[in-house]
Amino acid sequence: MATANNLFLIIIDQLRADYKEHLQKCSKLLPNHAVCYVDSLPSSTESAHETISSGEQPRIHGFISKTAKGRAKGLDQLIMKLRRKELPSLASLGHKNGFGVYVIGGKEETVRVMGDEPNCRAMVYYLKDNPLFNDKFVHVSNNQILDYSLTQLLNEIDFKGIPQPQWDKKVLNIFRHIYMMESLQKKFFIMTLSSLDKLGHDYGPNSKEVCEHLKFLDNSLVDLINNKDASVIITGDHGCRLVSRYVIEPAEAGSDILRVYNFDGNSIRFHEDHSLDNFGSISDIQYDGGLLRIWFKGEGSLSEKDLSFFFKYGHVFPHYTLQKDADEEIVRLYENSKHENLGDVLVVARGDSMFCKLSWIEDPIRKKIAGRAILKKGELPIGEHGTQYSEDREVCFLSNNPVKERLNNTEIYEYINSIMR
Repeated sequence: MATANNLFLIIIDQLRADYKEHLQKCSKLLPNHAVCYVDSLPSSTESAHETISSGEQPRIHGFISKTAKGRAKGLDQLIMKLRRKELPSLASLGHKNGFGVYVIGGKEETVRVMGDEPNCRAMVYYLKDNPLFNDKFVHVSNNQILDYSLTQLLNEIDFKGIPQPQWDKKVLNIFRHIYMMESLQKKFFIMTLSSLDKLGHDYGPNSKEVCEHLKFLDNSLVDLINNKDASVIITGDHGCRLVSRYVIEPAEAGSDILRVYNFDGNSIRFHEDHSLDNFGSISDIQYDGGLLRIWFKGEGSLSEKDLSFFFKYGHVFPHYTLQKDADEEIVRLYENSKHENLGDVLVVARGDSMFCKLSWIEDPIRKKIAGRAILKKGELPIGEHGTQYSEDREVCFLSNNPVKERLNNTEIYEYINSIMR
């Protein structure tokens, strides 16, 4: 592969493989195309970005969610691993090869998984739901001049109070600002663009809103890609599937009731409630889109009635697998991911189902759910990811360097290493 002074890795959150058709301009400038596979569970933002950054499966890096076992902070645990150099990262790889490394993104976790501060000239992300910073882009920089410049830029009013669908515009503005002022000979930019993910959840895959944003990205990235002294990669972290059945987490803390809704035309109707038989033996339940994770107290277990309920909406792992036929593919994916943060029982949602966290739903909608009211389409998210289905796991990969037709996301680390060498 040809080496270049500049290397751009652009990870578009929820860039399904078939979305290449919406990136016509980028595809022409980046003629080497592939389908990249998420070869583990879950196919989620946190897990996939860390897999790309480290080149390791979740069973090694252990990061599948910002919330870990016992409600611990999974992102904080990962940052400590990176600081103790227990895991490789793209930032440390770039630093080792003499590049100035810049990681710019919307979601904090997609920036922090790429490496620690000593390996980066700058890290920029949107700090959300923090009263101290009042929802704004923040940064860390180990260069005094760049630190001052970014402080001035990000203190401007139009970098505060920004909804997620508009984050990408700001990330691209920040990239241009850094690129213009930094005179280092070798620069490695990692950009994580998060707006498409929000639109995909709210409106579903291939919706008008999703297609319009893909058009915006295609037009906006052309100038960046056209840099003749740059190796460029555009890829995704996971895909998105359309959801028609929901398993809602308990309406109140400590409740044993799971509530299920179904699509009915343009509305979503209550379908059934399920009361967990052995709720008292459960120490923790976590709902995360495509996954439901359960930890037991001691030797607790699910009842036959509970298992029957979960098997209607998902694949159940690990120690109940033999009670129902399981696809070999999902068993392999589970083995690639296996570690304590998957829980004592892991339920992987079927293609048309999800496990919806109440934190994703506004208070008026929660009241409707508690009253078993009919919901309007759009009041619950209709796009989701996290499972083994191809819509979730196959993402787009474009480059101006040679690439094989199929690769796994664990191979991106070595692919970038080969470009740097």
